[in-house]
Amino acid sequence: MQKNGFTLTEMLITISIIGIVAAIAVPSVTRAVPDKYKPKVLKTYQTISKTTSELLADEGLYYRKDPSTATQSDINTDGTLKTSTQYGCIGLNCTETPLSYTGYNDSTNYSGICKYPNLMATMLSSDTPTLCTASTLYSSFKTSDGTLIDIKSITGTSAEDGYQVKIDIDQSSNGKNCVYHKTSCKNPDQFKFIVDGDGNVKADSTDYLTEVYLEHMTRIDRKADFVEAYNK
Repeated sequence: MQKNGFTLTEMLITISIIGIVAAIAVPSVTRAVPDKYKPKVLKTYQTISKTTSELLADEGLYYRKDPSTATQSDINTDGTLKTSTQYGCIGLNCTETPLSYTGYNDSTNYSGICKYPNLMATMLSSDTPTLCTASTLYSSFKTSDGTLIDIKSITGTSAEDGYQVKIDIDQSSNGKNCVYHKTSCKNPDQFKFIVDGDGNVKADSTDYLTEVYLEHMTRIDRKADFVEAYNK
C-alpha cells in the first residue's frame, strides 16, 4: 500500500530536530548581527586622534615661544618655565594664535581656550560649523558621513584641562539622542570621548559602552559589548 504524507511520530521527530537546530543557530545569528554604530564610533575616534596628533605636531599651529625671550615673570623659582605661559606651554595649552597660516592666524577664533575646538571644527566640518566663543566654549559641526560632533572645554578655564568630544550618529532621526545607560538608554546613538591636555583621546569615563568599544575594537559580538558595558 502506497504511503501518503508523514505519520504523527515522524512529524514530531522532524519538529524536534528543527527546534534543536534553531536553538543552536539563533544565538550564533544574533551574535553575528553587526552593531551599526560601533564602526562609526571607531572611525570618529580614529579621525579625532589622528587630526589632534597632526595639529600638535605642526609647529606653525601649536608652538612655544623662544625660551630665550622669556622674562623673569615667565620663570619659576627653580628656573623652569611656567607652563601657564606660552614659553613653557605643553600640548593643547599652547594657545597662542597660529604663526603664519592664512585663515588660522585669527586671534578671535584660533587662540585661547577656543583654539582647539575651532581648529577641529574648521578642518573636519563638511558644512559651516558653529565655532567656539568665549561665552559658549564649544564648537559644533557635521562630518561628511553625517555624524554631528560637539567639542567643549571640560572646565571652561584652561585648555590644559582638556575637552569633551560628543558625537551623535543619527541626531534626532530616531528620537534617542542619549549616551549609554543600562536602564535609561539601552540603545544609544550618542558617544563621548575625552581629549586630555597632551592630546590623548580616550572614552569618557561615564560612557561605559564607548569604553568597551575602544577596549575591543575588533570584536563583532554586539551582545558581548553591551553585556560588558552593563556590568561596568
